[in-house]
Parts: sequence; structure tokens; C-alpha cells
Amino acid sequence: MKRQALVVVAGLVSFMFLAGMLPSKVSCAEPIELNWVSVLPKNNPETKAFQKFFVDRVNELAKGELLIKYRGGPEVMAPPNIAPGVKKGIVDIATIFVGFYEAIVPGIAAAMLTELTPYEERKPGGAYDFMLEHHKKHGLMYLGRQAPSVENFFYCILNKRVDKPQDFTKLKIGSATAARPAAKAWGASVVPIKPSDYYTAMERNLVDGVASCPLLTWAAQGCQEVSKYVIDHPYYKSTAMSIMNLKSWNRLPKHLQNLMNQVMIEYPRFKMENHTNEDARARVKILDAGVEFYRLSPEIAEWFLGTAYKAAWEYQQKRFPEVTPEFKRLLTR
Repeated sequence: MKRQALVVVAGLVSFMFLAGMLPSKVSCAEPIELNWVSVLPKNNPETKAFQKFFVDRVNELAKGELLIKYRGGPEVMAPPNIAPGVKKGIVDIATIFVGFYEAIVPGIAAAMLTELTPYEERKPGGAYDFMLEHHKKHGLMYLGRQAPSVENFFYCILNKRVDKPQDFTKLKIGSATAARPAAKAWGASVVPIKPSDYYTAMERNLVDGVASCPLLTWAAQGCQEVSKYVIDHPYYKSTAMSIMNLKSWNRLPKHLQNLMNQVMIEYPRFKMENHTNEDARARVKILDAGVEFYRLSPEIAEWFLGTAYKAAWEYQQKRFPEVTPEFKRLLTR
């Protein structure tokens, strides 16, 4: 009796398959899910750009095989905990400032001193390959720059106008990690400050200016209301990077790794076009608030910018003598 029942079931399955009632692939695999967090809030222009031009494109092109999910910004994971969280696999992907993970990947802050375009960095055997292997050596996957650009990124934004080196000695300049060596080398008193505190520090006259802020962030935080001048000689590139847990990366099928890499290679084209438009709007917004953009005399501008780069490279060399010379060789023309 059992034998007859098995024969009947087998016959029905065969009939259904031949009739096209069963799919050729019986299993329907769930997508691979990756979680990502950002060092900046969800509504920040840089976070929105990464979501639109990288995450959404990967999810679309993966056609259900891979799904990257946004889990939040600094409200869900404090910035100092993000990189350790990525390395431990608590989250898979993060967009983060180099200052928050240089203890894990020594010397990576030198990336902000690049003189190359994002495309030049990706030449075989160049800066990208070096940074990739440097991250892997320390348990992370380097995807690329979150805010790739050709133009320099940071501005010195003040409440007191300066025109010559001696003027800087009278200032208290607030800065996140990136521009502290520069501000000190200009002769100013340096006040460590978080980007989220820029507005309050300027409003309360705790500082006379800020040295490590892009126009986009300044305008987004409404800081034009509490500032008067912008020295229109930008310096450095964004310190925001995209990193991933190395084990999560290695578990991905090769074709999905290739897909993510390809989207990251194309990302600068979309991101830089978007940044140019956003930056122009931010500049207009700051100008409309009555803030004056001005340029230094040629010789003072040369001193101003040269000092910023010289001080930063010396700072990197002092802290990370093993890797800084290679960073400098690969990132300067």
C-alpha cells in the first residue's frame, strides 16, 4: 500500500513539473542583508547623498540578492563606537570620519591631504590600493570616500576678519580633529570642538571662528546666523570614509563584491555633481545671511594654505612615521 502511495505522489509531482506548475528552481533565497550606520544624521546632505547614490543603486542593481539597510546615525551608535562596531561585526557598513578610527587604521587621516582626484587615486598600485590593503591589515574593508571631490572641502569661518599672519595670534579657533594642527600653526589658540557644537560655540563667543567645516554643514546647521566672514581659500578634502566589516565582505559572493565595487567607482561622478549644486546653494544661503566671503593677498594666501598642509603632514609624520611617507608619496603630485 505504501509503495502504491509513493508511486502516485511521484507521478503527480512529475506531471506538475512537466505541465509547468512547478518552478525550475524550487528554493527562493532570501536576500543577503547588510546594516549600515552613519556618523552624520540622516538628514545631513552627505548621508542623504550616500544613501541615494550608493546604497539605493546597489540595492536596485542587486535585484533582490542583496539589501543594504540604514539603521541610523549618531543617535543609534555614538561616533567613537562606530568603527569598533564595524570591526566586531555589530554593523556591516559605516560612513565615518577618519578621526574616529585612526586608532584602528593608523595614519588614515592623511587621506584628507590628497591632491588627487578620486579617479587618480584608483589607478593601479596607487592610493586606493594602498588604503585598501592598509584597512584589510587591520580588519576592515575600505570601500572608498563617502564625500569624494575635486575641490577642497574645509573653510576657515570667522567673526573677526584676518588679513595677515599676525591677526591669527589674536584668535580662538575651534576645530574638530582635522584642522587643529593648521590652526595652531597659523598662530591661533586652538579650542577642541565637535561639529555638532559649532553653532553654540560661535553664538556664545567661546571661539572666534571654526577651521574644519565645509559650507554644506555650516549652512545646514544655520551657523551663518552667528558668523561674519569666510576666508575663501578652502583646504583639505573630506575626512568621511566608507568602511565595512571584512568578514561580511568576504562572505559576499564575488559577483556582489564586484557590483559594490563598481557602484563605488561610479559614485564620485554622481556625488560630485550633486555636491557642486549643493555647495553653490549653501554659499548663496550663507551670503544671503550677510556673511562676507573674501580672499587674502596672493602671498598671504600662499602662507595660509602652505602652513595648513605642512602642519598636517608634520603632525601625521610625528604620530605615524611608519606609514606617513607612503601616504604622502601616493597622495601628492
